[in-house]
Amino acid sequence: MHRIAIVSLLVLLMASSALAAPTWGVSFSRICEDAVTQLRVIVWNEDPDHPNLPEEFTIIRTTTAPGLADPLVLTTDPIPLPPYGEQTVVLLPDPGVPAEAIGYYECWATFGDGSEVLTDEGALSCVTDPYLMRALLITDDVAEPCEGIGLLECTSVLLSDLDMLDYVGTGELVDIYGWPVWLNDVNSCGINVTRIEPLDDGATCKGVVALQPKSWSSVKSFYR
Repeated sequence: MHRIAIVSLLVLLMASSALAAPTWGVSFSRICEDAVTQLRVIVWNEDPDHPNLPEEFTIIRTTTAPGLADPLVLTTDPIPLPPYGEQTVVLLPDPGVPAEAIGYYECWATFGDGSEVLTDEGALSCVTDPYLMRALLITDDVAEPCEGIGLLECTSVLLSDLDMLDYVGTGELVDIYGWPVWLNDVNSCGINVTRIEPLDDGATCKGVVALQPKSWSSVKSFYR
């Protein structure tokens, strides 16, 4: 009797998992070739008869890091949900994001009643270690960043490798690569440091090829 109950429970759990499996969706990835960046979007539909499927999708680049660019709608026209059993692949221009930077993206689905729902979001770069900041490492979790050069100015850092401790407290500037773990503003952020490049003796904050800084408030004001 106990075995029958357990088997029945497993069957119910498997059925629930099957019902919960997504039947449509969107995925995106960055393509960086010949100094031109694009966003590759795939929309798929495996739902034959659901009564409340989304009709179309809008892709927004909410910001970039570094630079904190203003929000940009990448879809000139929304991408329609493809017919059952099919998928749509679209390449969208993604201007102003260097390969070594990060783009932040959102996908909004529009339904027949006009409602809009955030369905997917992600942070993507064409490199493993995006270039984010130039700074002094004061302690193993505190940095003194260069300011006003278009890079991030986070004072909070998380070193991912014990070898990085060699750069702490030396008084020499280093270039910092990694991924933000939180990002409120250009100087209100924290970085998971994945790579450090030491600079020559006498290096300064000047001479960095940087993006134009933008206000994070412009991103928040984009939404109602």
